[in-house]
Amino acid sequence: MAENIEIKIKEHFEKLIPKFARRLRDDFEKFEYELCSPNIFCVSNTFFINLKLWLKENANNKNDNSKNGIVSMRFFAKTAIMSEIVQRMTKLDVQFHNEIVFYQKYAKDDNCYPKCIYMDKSIPYESTLILEDVSLRGYAMHPKRIDVPLKDILVAMKEIARFHAKGYIMKERNPKEFSEILNEVKDSRFDSENDNVDDIENHFICLANMTSRAVDYLKKINHDAAVCEKFEKLFEDTYRNVLLKAIVPVEPLATLCHGDFTVNNVLFKRDADTVGGADSRAMLIDFAMLRYASPAIDLSTFLCLSCSKEDRTINFPKIMRTYRDELIGCLEKADIKNLERFSYEAMWNDYVRHGLYGFVIASFFLHILMGKLDLTLEELLAYDTREMVKISIACGGDEVSAILADMLLDLDKLGCVDAFL
Repeated sequence: MAENIEIKIKEHFEKLIPKFARRLRDDFEKFEYELCSPNIFCVSNTFFINLKLWLKENANNKNDNSKNGIVSMRFFAKTAIMSEIVQRMTKLDVQFHNEIVFYQKYAKDDNCYPKCIYMDKSIPYESTLILEDVSLRGYAMHPKRIDVPLKDILVAMKEIARFHAKGYIMKERNPKEFSEILNEVKDSRFDSENDNVDDIENHFICLANMTSRAVDYLKKINHDAAVCEKFEKLFEDTYRNVLLKAIVPVEPLATLCHGDFTVNNVLFKRDADTVGGADSRAMLIDFAMLRYASPAIDLSTFLCLSCSKEDRTINFPKIMRTYRDELIGCLEKADIKNLERFSYEAMWNDYVRHGLYGFVIASFFLHILMGKLDLTLEELLAYDTREMVKISIACGGDEVSAILADMLLDLDKLGCVDAFL
C-alpha cells in the first residue's frame, strides 16, 4: 500500500512540477527537480522541492540569483495523496480546503506566514500546496515536542496572540469579509449530527472518550472517590459533554482560532543565541483545522500538550499575561476600541470555561508526542476505532496515565471541570 502511494505521489508531481515551473517563469529551456522528505514528526505527505531551471540565453534577469545560467530554488510542498483510510479518517479533503481558504482569503500578502506560491485543488484528494521554504528566513521546528522551555512558550504565546488579534481586527473592521471567510471554513473534526462511532470519519467520538485513561489511573491509586465519580460522570460522553460545548463560539471573545496549536505547528526564528532571545519570533504553520471559537481552545491545546506541569500551573499567570499583553498591543496599534472586553480577568475566565478542551486533546495525542506509539499512522488506522482506542490507551503505560491524571487534577483546581458540569 505504501509503495502504491509513493508511486502515485511521484506521478502526481511529475505532472504538477512542469506547470509550477512555468508559473514561476517561462524563460528556461529545461528543469530538474527532487522531492526530499523533511522527516517532520507525524507527517508523511510533505516534501521539500529542490528545483533547478536552466535559463535560455536571452532570459530576462539571467544573472539574478543564478549561477552559470542555472537558477536553484527550494520550496515546501504538501499533498492530500495518502492512503484512503487516512484520507477519510482525517477528513484530509476538508483540511486542505481550509488551508486553501486561509491562504487565498485570510493570509494573502501577509509576511507573517509562509507564502503560498502555487495550489492545485482540481481533484479533492489530490490537492497540493507549494509554499515558501521559510527555513531560508531562519525559521525551524523546535527540537522538543513536550516540556518546551518557558522562554519559548512565551514566544509562541505572543504569536498566537497576534493571530487571534488579526481575527478580532477583521471581525470589527471588515465584518462582511470576515463572515464570508468563516462561512467557507469547514469542520475537520466534529460532527454533532453523526452518532455512528463505527463511521471512520466520526472516530473522534471514541478518541474523546480516552479521557477515561486519567480517571482509571486515579481510581487505581485510590484517589478521592468523590472526585473520581465527578470526573466519571462528566466523561461518560466526553465528546458531547466537553468537546461540542467547548467549541461553541462565545462572544465577544470568539475569534478565528488556529485549531491545532501545538509545538509541531510553530516554527521558531533563531535570531539570537537561542530560541526565546530578545529578537526571536515564532511563525504558525498548518491551518487545516481553523475554527471560529474561544481563543482558549488554542491556549489550552498548547499548554496541555507541549508544556510542563510547572508551566501549566506556577507559570500559568505569566503565560496568560504575556498572551494578553501582546493581544492588547496589537489591538491598540489597530486603534480598536472598547478594550475592557479583553481584560486579563476576561481572558482568564474564558480559559477556565474552555480549558478542559486541551486535556481532551492530550488524552489521545500526548502519548504520540512522547514517542510511545510504535505504529505508523497507517498501521494504527488499519484497526477499527474501538481497537485503535485500546491500543492507544495502553501506549506509555502508567507514565503517560500519571501525567494525564495530574493534568486533570490541576485543571480541576483551576475550575475547568466544574465549568462543564
